[in-house]
Amino acid sequence: MYAGDNLSDAFDVTKRYLSSLSAIGWLKIALVVLLISGIELGSQLFDVDPTMAIYSAEGPMGIPIEYLLGAIGLAAFVLFRYLSALFEFVFLESLRSEAIHVRRYARANLRHGLWLVLFRAALWTALLLAIATPVLLALVFGDVGEIGDLALPLILSILFVGVFGYVVLWVVYTLTTAFVVPVMALEDRGPIGAWRTVAATIRSNVGGTAAFLAVAWVIGFCLWVVFAIVGFFVSMIGLLVFGLPSMMLLDGDQSLAILVGVAGIVAYLVYLYIRSFVEAPVRSYVRYYALLILGDTDGSLDLIPDQRRAVRSDRGTSTGGRTHDGHAGRRRTDGTSSDDSTWGSDRTDGTDGGSQWSTDSSGRTDDPGETRSDRSGTDGDGSETWSGPSTWEVSSGWDEVTDSNRSTGEADDSSDDSDR
Repeated sequence: MYAGDNLSDAFDVTKRYLSSLSAIGWLKIALVVLLISGIELGSQLFDVDPTMAIYSAEGPMGIPIEYLLGAIGLAAFVLFRYLSALFEFVFLESLRSEAIHVRRYARANLRHGLWLVLFRAALWTALLLAIATPVLLALVFGDVGEIGDLALPLILSILFVGVFGYVVLWVVYTLTTAFVVPVMALEDRGPIGAWRTVAATIRSNVGGTAAFLAVAWVIGFCLWVVFAIVGFFVSMIGLLVFGLPSMMLLDGDQSLAILVGVAGIVAYLVYLYIRSFVEAPVRSYVRYYALLILGDTDGSLDLIPDQRRAVRSDRGTSTGGRTHDGHAGRRRTDGTSSDDSTWGSDRTDGTDGGSQWSTDSSGRTDDPGETRSDRSGTDGDGSETWSGPSTWEVSSGWDEVTDSNRSTGEADDSSDDSDR
């Protein structure tokens, strides 16, 4: 539900967010996106040929240089994976507040980042085990002496498990980033507890979840194609401008290998940072789209109520079951509403601070997108009463609020029922 309308809403919210950033804010958000994407310097360090940089086979304290580089590469990989998880929360807080305070948001989410990186590591471990288990079973219990002797049906089954497992991993990974991370930040939960909450939300809005996955995949694929093409041409230019001169220098003096390697890494980081300026608006749009769907499905999980209300009130339209102020008008039968912006925070028993209706920010506004039926209670001035089961039903248009099963206690000459 609401998935189609949220496409345009996400665009408006994204435009509002990006326009609120200053020049310094753009520099910061590009850095955040760079760290979220993952720099992957660890893999580059694994690929370094130690003989190019040093003639000795031993490093400090007699440790072989290849082991030392491998340990550095592994540490860099783990560090950047953690930073990628941590800055998911920094990015989320920036979207919520429409401001960017990197250190403040990072300090507040150190524990959340650790939980997230461990959860992601568990997902990848499960995928690797699913692929490796058939191979290990064939090698241990079968007549296969080595991997090259695997039968074709077994190879195909392993390939199917790998492809299917990767699709499942992508779905869980994407939903975790889009829906679970916001719930972790909102309710201060770990990923498992947040997934329990999100699972119930997904079941109540399967269509919206499927629409988000489709949008995320299409946008991600298009962005990957664009960056692949751009990366190809940048690589060709880099080879001519940087690669060939570097090889000429190394032919003259092998001791310059470390300097050339550092310069190459710096150039690579500069390219990724520039690319992040293009990626930041796209990521912002996808995340806002997910937050809009999450809030429309369950109002108690709405992380961006102000942005939602602003863009929808600017248009002055109502779509589907949403009210004109941009919140989901969902039916409740317990006398309360799931939308914190439509009911006062002090409402516990069918009344709100002694007043059934309120026009300020602490209570419920008269919303022409909703119809009140079979309610019991009194008006704020105690002049009118109505009775019946406590159920709210929301209409899809700009219907006026009407009262059913109303019995009048005293005449109220100063009010107009059509305004309710």
